[in-house]
Amino acid sequence: MLFRSEGLHEIQLDIYRRRVGKKPLYYESQTQVGFYKKRFTQPGLMDYDARRADTWHQVSMPTKVSPWVQWIPHVGVRGASYSETSGAGGGLDAVERASLHAGADITAKAVRTWENAKLDTFSIDGLRHIVRPAIRYAYLTTPNVDPSEIPQFDTDFANFEMPLFHFPERNTIDALDARSEVRLELDNRWQTKRNGAVEEFASWRLA
Repeated sequence: MLFRSEGLHEIQLDIYRRRVGKKPLYYESQTQVGFYKKRFTQPGLMDYDARRADTWHQVSMPTKVSPWVQWIPHVGVRGASYSETSGAGGGLDAVERASLHAGADITAKAVRTWENAKLDTFSIDGLRHIVRPAIRYAYLTTPNVDPSEIPQFDTDFANFEMPLFHFPERNTIDALDARSEVRLELDNRWQTKRNGAVEEFASWRLA
């Protein structure tokens, strides 16, 4: 590894998704404040540090299109404030960045049950197969500050799964830039009854 990022002092406040009022409108947010350092192991690259405050807010409105299909539009805003960088590799000015994001998820659910299926070897007493296909779309506007003007403490690493940037899961804060992405997903789950309770014994997910 050519570098190491360190969050020396960091606090985080999470507000998990909660309903607002009587309508099916939900709000969630995540806020972080911290002091970060980046240390390089490659000769010629100089360390730097800075303070960063980041806040993300989103509202969504899950709507049932049918008993098996759900439509979830969402819209949000993300803002961050960076201090002037210091250290041998410093030199970036203090900046404030903001961007908007929006998108929608379409999810479906299909269930099939075999009540008489039994297999003592695996303690199976009845079978239920649950399939959840989904289409997820997300769009991020161009921030008012280019990533090259921001100290980079968070970094993307190679991943076999398409890195859709749904927040807060996608949390490479510093590298955010305009994006538009679509992901197809397929979730499979197998359940059975054991000791009088429903238990999941197999699952897999494609994305």
